[in-house]
Amino acid sequence: MKYFRKISIIIIIFSFSSVPFYRAESAIPVRNKTRTASAISNGVNDIFFKANRFYDDGNFKNAAKLYDQLISQGVVSGNIYYNLGNAYYKMGKTGKALLNYERAKKFIPDNEGLFANISFIKSTLNVKQPQETYSLYQKVWRSIRSAVSINTWFVISVILFFSACMVLGIGFLSYRFRGKSHVISGILIFSFIISLTLFIDSYNSNKHFKEGIIIASKADVRYSPSYSGVVAFELVEGMKAQIIRKQDTWTYIRLNKGKSGWVESEAIEAVW
Repeated sequence: MKYFRKISIIIIIFSFSSVPFYRAESAIPVRNKTRTASAISNGVNDIFFKANRFYDDGNFKNAAKLYDQLISQGVVSGNIYYNLGNAYYKMGKTGKALLNYERAKKFIPDNEGLFANISFIKSTLNVKQPQETYSLYQKVWRSIRSAVSINTWFVISVILFFSACMVLGIGFLSYRFRGKSHVISGILIFSFIISLTLFIDSYNSNKHFKEGIIIASKADVRYSPSYSGVVAFELVEGMKAQIIRKQDTWTYIRLNKGKSGWVESEAIEAVW
């Protein structure tokens, strides 16, 4: 029996260590597949450093063009989005700057300079960003849901599920451990249901509601998708809104329960 327990412990440790954890790569070229990896890397670095030189020389327009060129070629990097945001800010385009800062957060979420820039730009906006009102329960739930990424909630769910199965299996084979296994597995199964619910909620939230940034200096939000529609309210460059759906050249957006309407599609751009 002791030998069996040792084997079981080894299996549990192995099951934990085998769960894949994902991280964002600093740069991912996904096009020009006919070229060699070294050629792609050298080309990307040349353009990136050339864009940096333009930026250092104060030529922010050309720097932004080269950063955009890299992105259009399929190169994804937090540093590229960060530098592009800096270039747009220097050009006076706060909306485009915040848009690229938000994109950079996906790859460099712990960069203090990035969050300092975002906070500074938001402090310069002429109007206050409307906030959604939530109940205490909703605030707690959303806070827990946003504590980690969608992938992390998935990994946690997988770990809890297999752990519960493993504990039940050991309890089935070991009479002495059977009573404790029911309690432990019950706690693990309950935790699994909670984490799975958080994963599904996060997935559905990201799937159905895209976050957008106003990139025009001003944007009239109308009650109908037409220039003849009555203006409900006005948004300024850099403000956030949920993108619900599109119709022709118009986009239906939502700020909170009391503020929603149609805006010209060219006035707002989705973060992703």
